[in-house]
Amino acid sequence: MRQTQTFFRTLAAVILVFGLTTTANAQFGNILKTAKQTVKMKAQRAKATVRDKKNSIVFEHTTGAVLGASNSAGDKVYGAINSVMNKGNNAIRSAKQGAINSITGKKGGSGGAVNYSKGFKYKDLDETIFPYSPMESFPDFFSSAGNSDKLDQICAACVMAVLNGKPIDQFVNVTLKDGRQGVVPIDELFRHAYCTQFLNTPTDFEKFKKVVPALLFVNRGFAQKAIYPMDDPAKGIVNINKSQLLLWQSKDQMDQARLAREEAVIEVACNTVDYNQLSEYLRETYALASASTDPNDKAMVYMMAETVYNEIFTQHVDYDAAGMPARQIDLARAKFAQ
Repeated sequence: MRQTQTFFRTLAAVILVFGLTTTANAQFGNILKTAKQTVKMKAQRAKATVRDKKNSIVFEHTTGAVLGASNSAGDKVYGAINSVMNKGNNAIRSAKQGAINSITGKKGGSGGAVNYSKGFKYKDLDETIFPYSPMESFPDFFSSAGNSDKLDQICAACVMAVLNGKPIDQFVNVTLKDGRQGVVPIDELFRHAYCTQFLNTPTDFEKFKKVVPALLFVNRGFAQKAIYPMDDPAKGIVNINKSQLLLWQSKDQMDQARLAREEAVIEVACNTVDYNQLSEYLRETYALASASTDPNDKAMVYMMAETVYNEIFTQHVDYDAAGMPARQIDLARAKFAQ
């Protein structure tokens, strides 16, 4: 839990720098009110089994409210996602396996079960998705003692910007080993660093907690709210006057590559993260959300908890809806919804 609290201390400092207005704080108050109502409705209709097609997208729907959408707009998002997520757990697991194959560069089948707990060495990852090699040449894209605080600050600032509808308008110049040049949004720094760090040692729970804020971008509503100012996104032109081109050929290609990374993290986490530690983390995180008096902190903690709950906890290989850990999380969510 210490890592989560450290992140939010960093977030608080960023909030001071951004100078959130009274209106923004009021907006977060409305966000949490709507979010609580959504959780309460979900608790009333959820079945005590593996998540059904509605449970599988609860956070997608909730984010419609978290990001300020009306109930009708949220319902439209809910319906649209439901139409493509109407599949069983086996199909979801198969889709996630595809994510693992993609990051390791495997184009066909896996050739057998993947031993997730062994981790994925950076040199074995697909360079089209993890292009920053050799590692020594791209220190800002990898977690280390030297840039830990910097990455935390960038992470907090970018997440806050998305929540407040502000653009992520800083780009970083990159020259790859093949000579290809381009720019990447500044959030690529922590998203790549935290994903690779976790994938390398996926049984380390501290590294799992570190990657959770990056997983917010897996949520469709949150990702769509992230604004990257570009002169021509379809052609990967960031700024004509500055001659800035994305490292990818288009914004869509960038989004797909980064989503593949984060989906892979989720799949690995479902197989490697200790289930009891995961349930304890969720209980503490929901409790922290309930206890927080600052609407910004409350919204952030809640969103992180819901991401972990819906994408990882209920999809974990050890998940048992009737077991005590799952029931304790149900209770924690119900308390938050009051």
